[in-house]
Amino acid sequence: MRKSVERALFISSAVLVLAGYGALAASGVIGPLLLLPPLALFFISPLAEYLDEKHRSYRTFTSAVTVLFTLLTLATYFVLGLFATVLVLVSFIIVHKYFHRRTSRDYHQLLLMAFFLLLCACARDPEPIIGVFLFVFLLAATTSYMLLHMQSEIAAIPGESIIMLAPIGAPGALYTPARATLGSLRLAYWSIGLSVGCMAVLVLLFILTPRMEAGILQRERTDQAITGISDDLDMRFFGSIEADPTVAMRVQFPEEPEGRYNGPLYWRVAPYHEYAGSRWLRGILRGWVNDGSPKPAFYSTGLRLLERTSSGNLHSTRQQITLEKAPSFGLPALQYPVRLEAHDTFVSWSPDGDYTIQGSGLPETVHYDVWVGGSVPR
Repeated sequence: MRKSVERALFISSAVLVLAGYGALAASGVIGPLLLLPPLALFFISPLAEYLDEKHRSYRTFTSAVTVLFTLLTLATYFVLGLFATVLVLVSFIIVHKYFHRRTSRDYHQLLLMAFFLLLCACARDPEPIIGVFLFVFLLAATTSYMLLHMQSEIAAIPGESIIMLAPIGAPGALYTPARATLGSLRLAYWSIGLSVGCMAVLVLLFILTPRMEAGILQRERTDQAITGISDDLDMRFFGSIEADPTVAMRVQFPEEPEGRYNGPLYWRVAPYHEYAGSRWLRGILRGWVNDGSPKPAFYSTGLRLLERTSSGNLHSTRQQITLEKAPSFGLPALQYPVRLEAHDTFVSWSPDGDYTIQGSGLPETVHYDVWVGGSVPR
C-alpha cells in the first residue's frame, strides 16, 4: 500500500508540474519544445533518488550547486528581469526536489511551485488552449492532495498494514491475511468528481466576473469610448478607449515671441463636480484666482465680448482658438481667462461666478480669442 501511494503521488505531481509548464507554453512564455526537459526530468528522477540515498558525494555536489545558484540569483535578476528570474527560481526548486528523495513536505513545495508556474502563465495573454491545462492541473492537484493525505496516514502506521478477514458464522477461527492495495478505481472516481465540481465552480465565477475587454458573459458592447471632451462620465462603463485622431482645436499665440507659449498647456473646459447615480456631470465650480486679490467680478460688454476685473499682476497671454467641435458646456481656454472675444457665437460667463465660458448657438466650428492671466504665483 505504501509503495502504491508513493508511485501514484509521483505520477500525479509530475502531471501537475507538466500542466504548469503547459500553461506557460499556452501563454507564449516558453516554446512547446521546452516541455521536453521537464518530461525527461521525471525519467531521470528514480536514478537521482538512488544516488541521493546511496552516495554522500552526490548530496555534497547538489548542495554546492544549490549554493552557487543562490549566489547567482541576484545577477540573474539584473540580466533577465524579475519575471524571468522567478521562473528560473521556480524551475530550479522543481529540479532540486526531483533530484532528491521526497517527503510529504517536499511534495507540498512541489505543488506550490507548480501553482506559481500557473500563476505566471495567467499573468500573460494565454491562448484558449490553457483551459485544457487548467483542468488537468486541477485534476492532478486534487489527486495529489488526496494521496498526500493517504501518505501521511500510512506513515503513522509502522510497517505494512494487514487486514484480517474472518467469515462470520463459520466453524472455528479461520483468518486470512490480506494486504491492502491501491488497485481500486474508487480513488480515481473521487478525484475526477472533485475536480469536475471545482471546475464547475471556477467556470461559474469566471462567467459572473466582468472582464474589461470581453464584458459580462463575453457580450460585445455596442458603444465605444473615444478620447475627447465629454459632457458626463459614466462610472458603469467598461471597455477600451480608442484614441480619436481627428483635430480637436487649433491654437495660436500671436503676441508671444516666435508664437511659442512656454507656460503649462492645459485648456480648461468645465469640471466634473456633480455626481448623480453613477455619473459625474459637468457643472459650475465656485472659486477665484488664489493670488491674494479680491474675488474678480465677471461682466459682459456685449454678446460676443467678455471681461472680468484684474486679479493681480499676472502676465497676460492672448490665444487665438479654432474649435472644430465645441462641447455643450464650456469653451476650452487656458486657466484664468480675463477677456474673451467671440467671432461667430454668443458667449457668457458662468452664472455662478466661475471661470467657465459658456457658448450658445454654437456652430460646427467656433473661432474666438482669449486673454488669460497665466499661472497663479506661488
